Amino acid sequence: MTKENSPGRRDALDQVSAARRAATLRFAIAQQERGHYAEAQQAYRQLIEQYPGTDEEAEARERMLDMAHLFTSENQPYRMLSVYDTLESLYARQGAPNAAEARRARVREIVNDIHKSDKLEEEAEVAPPAPPQNEDLPWEETAVPPQQIAARRRRR
Repeated sequence: MTKENSPGRRDALDQVSAARRAATLRFAIAQQERGHYAEAQQAYRQLIEQYPGTDEEAEARERMLDMAHLFTSENQPYRMLSVYDTLESLYARQGAPNAAEARRARVREIVNDIHKSDKLEEEAEVAPPAPPQNEDLPWEETAVPPQQIAARRRRR
């Protein structure tokens, strides 16, 4: 085993990475609390890009969404849209050349899902209802024979 691949070295690198993620998140939160939103957004973006799948990445995403809601409530739509654009570009589908293509692909998925559910609903409306089942007897045996129906009509 080489020195670079030793378990002790990997543990040390993991600890350094965890410390860096925590420090970057603390810095971003502090910047956001001071109202330095551009710096906070940049630090959150760094966490999302460099550390996907970590708790810090999830926290950064949530805080960016909170920032977008803050801008909405403060009537700053351009800043809000900027945050959403940043998030879209960070979470764009793999293979999509840009966020716009990722949005189009997502809209196509949603529209296809809607069409599929509409088609299933139409088929459910067109299909005749299943005959009531008597647990003991099959449908044919539970039907009233025509002779009995005629006899009942005559009695009335």
